[in-house]
Amino acid sequence: MLLPIFSWSNLEMFWVDACNLSASPGFFQKAAKAWPKLRTLDLYDNPIGLPAEGLAAFAGHEQLHQVLVQKCELHGVLPGKLFLRSTSLVLLQANQNKHLRVQVPPSCPDESGLLLDSWQVLLDTQDMKESEL
Repeated sequence: MLLPIFSWSNLEMFWVDACNLSASPGFFQKAAKAWPKLRTLDLYDNPIGLPAEGLAAFAGHEQLHQVLVQKCELHGVLPGKLFLRSTSLVLLQANQNKHLRVQVPPSCPDESGLLLDSWQVLLDTQDMKESEL
């Protein structure tokens, strides 16, 4: 079933956890462009299977404060742009994505305002080999 979700320009919360949602390549970029007022993106427990780099499209969203993408089969590198002080992001949860890596830019201060329980909120380190950390 296709929904006209990209025409919802006033959307502030996209909450579709555990709905067996699938997404096409470019989903994050299209969503970021279509939803400039987005405050919460909650895709928890959906087999999306997209590259995490697409989340960089949300880095400039002034009102986005919460991104929940745990257990979404994301892969690649979580974009460092999400960790910069210029973003409004407060909570990012991306655990339970076995093939996801994080690269925090060197310019990211410790007091970036993110509520991170160390890096364990972001990654399931027990699923990785020590050489991958």
